[in-house]
Amino acid sequence: MFSIAGKLIALCVTANEVRKDYRATYSGRKTEMEGRVLPAHLVALTTTSAFGRSSIYNRLKYKDIIIAESLGYTNGYGNFHFQRLYPLFKEYLVSKNINTKGGYGTGPRRTWQLITRTLKELELPGDLLRHGVKREAFLFRLINNLEDYMSAKSKTPKYRDLPFNDLAEFWKERWLKGRYTRVDSWHAWNSYEILKSISISEEAENEQFTE
Repeated sequence: MFSIAGKLIALCVTANEVRKDYRATYSGRKTEMEGRVLPAHLVALTTTSAFGRSSIYNRLKYKDIIIAESLGYTNGYGNFHFQRLYPLFKEYLVSKNINTKGGYGTGPRRTWQLITRTLKELELPGDLLRHGVKREAFLFRLINNLEDYMSAKSKTPKYRDLPFNDLAEFWKERWLKGRYTRVDSWHAWNSYEILKSISISEEAENEQFTE
């Protein structure tokens, strides 16, 4: 059932309401590095599967519109398998008088930089960053003329008309109704316990990844 709920979320990120809220939030804002004001047009989204082929994004369509287009697979490099060691890596770098503080760019990129620097300092091969878990990359088009717009051949994005209510209703008819008639275990779900487990998971993750 959770994968079915995932399809609803994946569908609805393409909704008209999302891009309109994006424009309202970012319209007129200046970029941090160059101070430029860019058009606040949300024209596409990208994501990757957690592990290998995705059961949520593959074959995700709204009527005859392909919502998630597969772009292929990553090469299987990353740093998630070093996250438990990351605090020790930072301590080691500090002991070597190497700056580990953040600033602009703090986040996944900074984490990657520090882990890579630690491996180099320890004279360990960079290939240790290869975890072998290939992720499938997906493109969510929000406009029909994406290639022309991104290559500046067209100045006006031609948005797809995808109202949230229509997407949700399609999801209900396409995936939900058939599933809830075949699977009845959801009757025993307790919303309080589900929220509690999510909160505990988030707290544990924040403790693990906080710099």
